[in-house]
Amino acid sequence: MVFELPPSASRAEVLRVRAGELRPAVTDWLAEEVPIAFEVNGLSHAIMLASPIDLEDYALGFALTEGLIDRVDDLLDIEVEPAEIGITLQLRVTLRCFMRMKERRRVLAGRTGCGLCGKDSLKEAVQAPKPLISSTGLDGSENLYLSKAALQKAQTELLARQSLQRQTGAVHAAAWCDGE
Repeated sequence: MVFELPPSASRAEVLRVRAGELRPAVTDWLAEEVPIAFEVNGLSHAIMLASPIDLEDYALGFALTEGLIDRVDDLLDIEVEPAEIGITLQLRVTLRCFMRMKERRRVLAGRTGCGLCGKDSLKEAVQAPKPLISSTGLDGSENLYLSKAALQKAQTELLARQSLQRQTGAVHAAAWCDGE
């Protein structure tokens, strides 16, 4: 089904305060967010607030970072559907991933960007990030790192691709970095 997504930004009159002084009203862009419901193989999983733009990318990133899938190929299909209030993202994942999700299922309501809300324990909330470039540690384990140059390049390229952030100054994004 094809439907028109709600706008990801709108113009409005805004008042600004600079150095304690009220400035004249100006027209500016404001980011819009709508409720986004994630359903996995027909099972309700989470509700988030997000700008209704690049929803397939958002669904893939959410599925990977939440551990719903292990790799891109585990996400078999994404359907973007209108809902009574907001949008539903119907994700179809492999049976293996779906069974694992059902075993550890929990409701994620109102998770914030800090990454702590909705976690089951502090141990789960403060996991070390997975690094990228490999080297072997003294104990024989694999250690992975991201160079400063690669991180700076990724940040520059991400900023160049964030049209809604440039327009509104009020949204953030996530991206993959290949270490180069």
